[in-house]
Amino acid sequence: MRTFERNQLNAALRAVYLSTAAASMIWIIANYATASAVTIPLMLLGGVFLVLTIAAAINAFRKDRFLRGSSVGVLSVGTQRFLRLVGLTIGIPPILYCAFFALLVITFNGKPNTLNVVDHMVSFEMQTFGKTVVLDYINAWTQTHPVEPLPEPPLVSTELQPMESDPCGTTVPYYSNSGSENPWYPVQATGKPDTTGYGDITTAWASATKDEQNEWLEVDFGEDINPSQIEIYETFNPGALFRIDFYGRNDEVVASWTGPDPTSSKENSGISKIPVQTHEAVTKATLFLNSKDVKGWNEIDAVGLRDTKGDIHWAVDAKASTTYGVAE
Repeated sequence: MRTFERNQLNAALRAVYLSTAAASMIWIIANYATASAVTIPLMLLGGVFLVLTIAAAINAFRKDRFLRGSSVGVLSVGTQRFLRLVGLTIGIPPILYCAFFALLVITFNGKPNTLNVVDHMVSFEMQTFGKTVVLDYINAWTQTHPVEPLPEPPLVSTELQPMESDPCGTTVPYYSNSGSENPWYPVQATGKPDTTGYGDITTAWASATKDEQNEWLEVDFGEDINPSQIEIYETFNPGALFRIDFYGRNDEVVASWTGPDPTSSKENSGISKIPVQTHEAVTKATLFLNSKDVKGWNEIDAVGLRDTKGDIHWAVDAKASTTYGVAE
């Protein structure tokens, strides 16, 4: 009796394990859905694991006959043990990957340490599967579980820089970095994301006024990059982005994007990922914001350009139409 109960328990545990492994493989295939050296074997293994799951579930309610019977009874005991070992270990990597993925999403807090992990995760996805989905899941999670913002800093006075023409040919005041790292200055949009949470935080660029005029932010990546997509970290009142111009070596526009901001204005913050359709190398990009219609300061923490290998390059210099937070 005890042997029968033990066999039942073993079969039940196998059923749970195999179903988890099968679900993990199916999730990976469904999300990455690209024919690669990783997904094709997973697709085949997922089908095998589904069959094994059904068999293990049946055995959970009767005497354990896992990998036994007429179909495999002709195999030696050593061969059966080998097949059993392979069957019970090959599902571990997909389970661990999905568990780490879920943990990364639900523990995301917007701080530099988690952003660094996310960056490595994106690179791994691009190299392994040829696409990335972790940012989509983080955006969806933070909509219902917003990251707690830090206390908002006090407002400071503004100061205009000399006049210069913007990329559209109109004359507007602008701020360049000029070696300064004042709060809300364009330099805050360079480098890796470092704004913790969302809100009116000094580590992101902000325009001089909330809604008086449309704004632009130009970022320089300091090198030639063969781009696949651009990623804009919007940390306060997102949704204003409506156009991006991409510049090549000779400061000529090699590609443009126009459309609605991937991050909705109803969200607290978000990462707008936009494909770059060009075979030319890109060195700079100008982001145009519909600030007049998207209320509040539309703040940007970082801009990254992902290359065709999946590596991300952060802006090293920036200038903007206007800025907020420059001391008198």
